[in-house]
Amino acid sequence: MWISGMSTPDHNTINRFRGDRLQEVLKQVFSQVVLLLVDHGLVNMKEVYLDGTKIEANASRYSFVWGKSIKTSKKRIENQLEELWKYACGIAREEMKDTEPLHFEQISPGAVKQAIEKIDQAIRDKEVDKKVKQKINYAKKNGQLKPGYNLQISTHDQFILHYSFHQNQTDTLTLCPHMEGYKNQYDSMPDVVVADAGYGSEENYEYYD
Repeated sequence: MWISGMSTPDHNTINRFRGDRLQEVLKQVFSQVVLLLVDHGLVNMKEVYLDGTKIEANASRYSFVWGKSIKTSKKRIENQLEELWKYACGIAREEMKDTEPLHFEQISPGAVKQAIEKIDQAIRDKEVDKKVKQKINYAKKNGQLKPGYNLQISTHDQFILHYSFHQNQTDTLTLCPHMEGYKNQYDSMPDVVVADAGYGSEENYEYYD
């Protein structure tokens, strides 16, 4: 009804409706379905199996989503490009004399691509150290800045009981917040959580000790 009241809802309107109004409602419906399965004896919540997967986001192909790594990744790429640019200027001084200087304060996919193309052009047909070539390839790879999310699910008998999304690359950092979400959703905790060695950490063992 909220959407139908709009003349022609655009993508942002639908997205806000889904995020602001439906997010908690869908979670409640999900929980009710799980509890219905429990009532019918199809699943139990005493033993759950936890696993995760990394998925690439669609909203912006070249966005950072690994929360704490944003600043360090950008700074590392900036330093790499600065170093490679100075190297290129050093071995191709004559070819570079009329080249407009590059600035790396604002790191973006376009800026990284432009810098790498200029560096490649400058050192073409030159004797280049193997380590420098490796750094150029590394800069190309890191310049993509592909986004990703860590999706975690708790299951029993192939039914999903709980899900959560995280901005941590490693599973060791997702177990505690995932299970806290489980606890908030069902007001209880399973007796046993089965997970692979990727979740192994002292904090996680203490959490479920």
